[in-house]
Amino acid sequence: VIDQIVARGDGVPTFLTELTRAVLSSDESAVPETLHDSLAAQLDSVGEARDVAQVASVIGRAFEMNLLSRVFSGSEATLRRGMDALVAAGVVVAPGIGAGEAYHFRLSLLRDVAYGTLLKKSQRALHNRIADILVNELPLAAQADPEGVASHLCKAGRSRQAVVWWRRAAQRDGDRGALGESVSHLEEAVAAMADASPDDAESAAQLVPLRTDLALALRLIGRFDQAFELLEGAVDLAMHHDLGAELSRAYFARGNLCFQTNRAQECEDSHQMALDVARRVGSIEAEIQALGGLADAHILNGDFPAAARAGRLCVKMADEHGFHRIAAANAPVCAWTSLYSLEFDEAKRLASNAIERAKRVGNQRYLNSAYNVSIQVLATLGEVEQARGYIALLRASEGAKQDFVETMAEGLVGQLADDRQAATKAVVQVLSGLEPESPHLLPLSSWLVATTHDGYDDLLDDLLDLYTSEKGRQVLIWSGLTTIEGLLYRRDWANLLRFVLAFEAEMVDTIAPMMTAWMEASRAILARVEAPDDAQVLHDLEHMRDRIAALALLVLARHLQAAIDQPMALRDVTSLNS
Repeated sequence: VIDQIVARGDGVPTFLTELTRAVLSSDESAVPETLHDSLAAQLDSVGEARDVAQVASVIGRAFEMNLLSRVFSGSEATLRRGMDALVAAGVVVAPGIGAGEAYHFRLSLLRDVAYGTLLKKSQRALHNRIADILVNELPLAAQADPEGVASHLCKAGRSRQAVVWWRRAAQRDGDRGALGESVSHLEEAVAAMADASPDDAESAAQLVPLRTDLALALRLIGRFDQAFELLEGAVDLAMHHDLGAELSRAYFARGNLCFQTNRAQECEDSHQMALDVARRVGSIEAEIQALGGLADAHILNGDFPAAARAGRLCVKMADEHGFHRIAAANAPVCAWTSLYSLEFDEAKRLASNAIERAKRVGNQRYLNSAYNVSIQVLATLGEVEQARGYIALLRASEGAKQDFVETMAEGLVGQLADDRQAATKAVVQVLSGLEPESPHLLPLSSWLVATTHDGYDDLLDDLLDLYTSEKGRQVLIWSGLTTIEGLLYRRDWANLLRFVLAFEAEMVDTIAPMMTAWMEASRAILARVEAPDDAQVLHDLEHMRDRIAALALLVLARHLQAAIDQPMALRDVTSLNS
């Protein structure tokens, strides 16, 4: 509401005051009576040009002559005289005076007054004509402003036809990372189908994918309950009308929601159902999407080899069948699985490939994901400056909330650059901006284990409760590693053993080479703590250091080397068996 007041008020204090009063009196859309008469008088002063202003007002506050000349029913000479008069009177501003390539009404409220002087029937007829002209005569303009086309169609009483244009607007905004705008457009599309009967097969075929799209978009802005509710209706409707491919996609969307809400088994079950349905009905696109979803599910369940197989098959099939957006969406997953499987050269190649794919399809969210995995790979390999370059690109991305991945990247780069202070500062800054109930709050706090003093014991207790909970698996791999590294940095051997034992119990069915390497190295260091003078323990530790260094796990190799070089620092620790 505030944004609308600011937009309509044009910075004029009197307008802002009166518009605010109008909102408080529950009359948001109308021009306040205290302003209407003076604005109407200014419009009346232009004579016959008033007709031109009325038609232009239906197009919008900004309008191009190319469209106005097609919509205006008078002569070209009348149109030209009218435009000259409107510009001279200060009603309209010509291109080149802060308006880009289009004319625009100097004041938003002037446009509202001009529009309000038209009969409802005339408004509807003009919206109808504008929509037809955009779609049939000016397709490039329609493609550039799909929400404009959709709005004209709705105001012309053609809401069903507007749905496709709302969806196009949502995809465009989603591609550039404007997730809130994308959700708004999809909500408009769902509203346009409000009168659809659930028993009508044609309506269902349009409504099911629409609800699925909206659920997937809501997932990205954290509105999970609403998304699950939409998908429940989408699944029921798809099953009722035997819409196989759309049923598969609805299951796929539900699996994605389960992934983000840490429902590991439901995530895998939903994606498996999506795959089974897709193969039953012969939908290649749905099958490829389901494979990508299964890759995520396997990551959530800690099975990285299975995740790698599903992810690579997804991308391979997507390439073969020309589904380039799906390939770009899943390419980062392939890099992630290689990274956590300790296949660093392959991970680096796949991360670079993911960036190129995302750029080709023009999707900012996919690009952010590709940047993130590239940062993780480069930081792990010690290529700190290049990793910082990608962090800068990630921060400059349009419209995407990247606090979560930025913090992971900053923390890892800070470790490698021996800059704990900078890494901690970045984490604290992000944590201060999160809501108290944010699911990211506690996992991200694991970056503070190495440096925090106040509340240290409580933080460890909370983290251990998280990792051993039913929904802790998703964050265990990365956040758990951060906790272990922080404990190694502090040389808090008692708590290190406590967490290692807990992780080993939680990871019985997990196939994650990265985590396994950290656990084995931690065990070797703890053995050195218990027996600092044992030659065999020292030999085993040196062997572990060489193996870890060969794997390019530089941070972990440093901790192993420290345990080798500074045995005296470990002697004051008594037996940890108790």
